[in-house]
Amino acid sequence: MNPQTLAAYATVLGVGLALGAAIVGGIWRLWTWRQTHETLVTVEIGMAFLGFGANLIEAITVTVYNRSQHAIRVTGIAVETNDGSKRAFAQIVPQVSASIPGVIEPHESGMTWFEKDRLLAEGGLNLQRPTRCRITVADRPGFIWSKRRQLEGKG
Repeated sequence: MNPQTLAAYATVLGVGLALGAAIVGGIWRLWTWRQTHETLVTVEIGMAFLGFGANLIEAITVTVYNRSQHAIRVTGIAVETNDGSKRAFAQIVPQVSASIPGVIEPHESGMTWFEKDRLLAEGGLNLQRPTRCRITVADRPGFIWSKRRQLEGKG
């Protein structure tokens, strides 16, 4: 192989490596910027027994996990009815011992609750059928939904 051919191969290989490194570097910068600036939130619905002194309340809980690098402000929480009416039981002020609505610091969680008996008395919620909850966050339009989950019975 003559020196000119060898130099051409080396040039093509060098340009290819530089281009590949630039692409990987760009993807890495985009991913780290997104992790730093984007609001990353997970919402879960569940059941719990809450003890207030001698009183024990069966409750539907909503837990919000802030996986962002910045604090978020949860401005509203709602449990969706699962009767097809698209209604929701909303909460805009914090319950006793609940941390949301309110601010959730980075890599922390917040929780609130709804009294199970009160929601069932209002109608439209069947705990043996999958349901979900939603939250609103101050810096993001629209709702953030939990996964649908059956709260009682087989599941």
